[in-house]
Amino acid sequence: MRKAIQLLFLLVFGLFLLSLLISYFYLNSIQSLPKLSARVDSNGDDSIDESIILEKTENEILDVPFGPPLNFTSIGNGFLAFSAYVDARDGNMGYPCVRIPVIATMKQNFKCRLTDREMEGTTYELSENHAMRYRVYIVNCKLPDEKELKRIKTIEIGAFNTKTAKLEFTVVPITYRIPKETEIKDHPLRYSVCLPQLFGNIYTAERIVEFIELYRLQGAGRFHVYVKKESLDTRVSRLLNRYSKEGIVEVINFHPDIQEKSIWYHGQLISVTDCHLRTIGLAKFVSFNDFDEFFIPMTNDSLLSTLEELLSNNTGSIRVPTFYMSIENKTLPITQHNFKCSPQADEV
Repeated sequence: MRKAIQLLFLLVFGLFLLSLLISYFYLNSIQSLPKLSARVDSNGDDSIDESIILEKTENEILDVPFGPPLNFTSIGNGFLAFSAYVDARDGNMGYPCVRIPVIATMKQNFKCRLTDREMEGTTYELSENHAMRYRVYIVNCKLPDEKELKRIKTIEIGAFNTKTAKLEFTVVPITYRIPKETEIKDHPLRYSVCLPQLFGNIYTAERIVEFIELYRLQGAGRFHVYVKKESLDTRVSRLLNRYSKEGIVEVINFHPDIQEKSIWYHGQLISVTDCHLRTIGLAKFVSFNDFDEFFIPMTNDSLLSTLEELLSNNTGSIRVPTFYMSIENKTLPITQHNFKCSPQADEV
């Protein structure tokens, strides 16, 4: 009996040593992953730009230029135009054209003008406006000479002003140029994430770091974040500025002069449309997320490798099962055992 107890003790001790060795080699194997280190400044404020330091070398700074700022141009009747762009593709119109996204209260007949020539604009409404007062439309202007698409820098859009009873034209600058599909030989980025939009204190700096670093490990190269700068929490603002200096986060100030109650969900469709435009030709894959949404691959090493495998020429769409996670036990450290998972959301 005594020998059996001794053997059992030796076995437990051996397993303990083995677990220590496994932990040691595992920790050494992940030394190449981005680390987070904490520091509190002299006044006791653990400001996010001081407390979260990404350890990296100089050559890890992403050297891909940011896109243009998002500007809003006022046109007749208090409507707004944004992100006018040249689209060299045939697209849904069947011909290359200049497209002008506008925010308006009604669908109306817009006119386009280039130098002394006027053209009828073709207008269609985007989905997801949810019958709100202000809606997002696309005005398409077909130019008489397609060669002009490559050299024009501005275009005029005309709207009937009910106050003056006149057709008034406003100059809108060309913001983006979308080439034909055959002209896009390579993408500077493999995968980008659009995040429309961030305001107030809904998400903490810690949550944003968690989101960005997890997606970076999954293969994301850039994050396009639409913000209302004047409403941001100070720590969140400092964090985004730090990521911006590294080329990882493109911060786009977003503040259309429209009452938020008059447009769907703070004007999210505007930022979605703009982010779609600014990533064409820039990134091979683009996802549109909130900061509490995570795409988690169940088989491949990363989300990027999953997208490469799934999005072939024969794939038309992908159905992603959705789960809602809630924290039951908030005692640190928070692990997967602290969470309660709902059934698939698309089965509810």
